[in-house]
Amino acid sequence: MIASIKGHEQVIEFLLECGADLNRQCRHGRTALSYLAEYGRDNIILMLLKKAPNIDLPDLGAQIPLLRAALKEHISTVCLLLENDADVHLRDRDGLTPLCHASQNQHTSLALLLLEKSASRKSAPIPCYVQ
Repeated sequence: MIASIKGHEQVIEFLLECGADLNRQCRHGRTALSYLAEYGRDNIILMLLKKAPNIDLPDLGAQIPLLRAALKEHISTVCLLLENDADVHLRDRDGLTPLCHASQNQHTSLALLLLEKSASRKSAPIPCYVQ
């Protein structure tokens, strides 16, 4: 986890070669992918995605890596996760999707991107109820 937060690519390459469990969760339920998404470390995310981790594994707050990236407005990271089939419809423990958070935080370009991805699926976009 710390290697991913700090962006130590060589350490991560070594761990991947040794068969590191990419779905291992820390005491907060977060995976390396969750931390990488929050910090927008796309180059390392690409390395991990080649090993097929569970891209939608939620932490204890039911936050998925896509939501972590969206909360920090890392648009390139959001795009990368969406390209690898991250589920835009998953909700956090408050019942909010990444689109809801983007809308609440007035991240317009991110909200439009998520809305486009949501609309491209067969199901209709999930409405947000902002209070």
